[in-house]
Amino acid sequence: MKRETLYVIGRRTFETQQIGLKLSISLEKGEGDVGDGNFSYFYEVLFGVDNKGRRYMALATEEWGVGEWHGAYKSGGHWHGAGCSRFVKGYEVKLCKNFANAEEANKYYNIVKNNMTNWTVQDEKYFTEAQIDRLFA
Repeated sequence: MKRETLYVIGRRTFETQQIGLKLSISLEKGEGDVGDGNFSYFYEVLFGVDNKGRRYMALATEEWGVGEWHGAYKSGGHWHGAGCSRFVKGYEVKLCKNFANAEEANKYYNIVKNNMTNWTVQDEKYFTEAQIDRLFA
């Protein structure tokens, strides 16, 4: 299932609003493609406080900027190989949930951090789109 984008938040704007870590939720196999085809089986979960002081949790995918090709170069007395430099331009928000207070926001942050995030390869926690919908309901 490909979710529609509600709005796009710029990387720098989110970095000024960010609270806590940027967390990821991996999708169950066969759930579909969520991004542009590169590493497209997980969502980012962003927690922050907007300009009006509202706390929010957003389900988003990264929007990548145009890559810039660079040749080999010498820096710091040694050579660096050629490659492509890419950067995160912004985040395409798919779902958003606002919180009434900090306690409610902390509760959801801890749920996602402790139960839905793969910290190691052995964790292997995968979720369906329906389970993610229930989290944001």
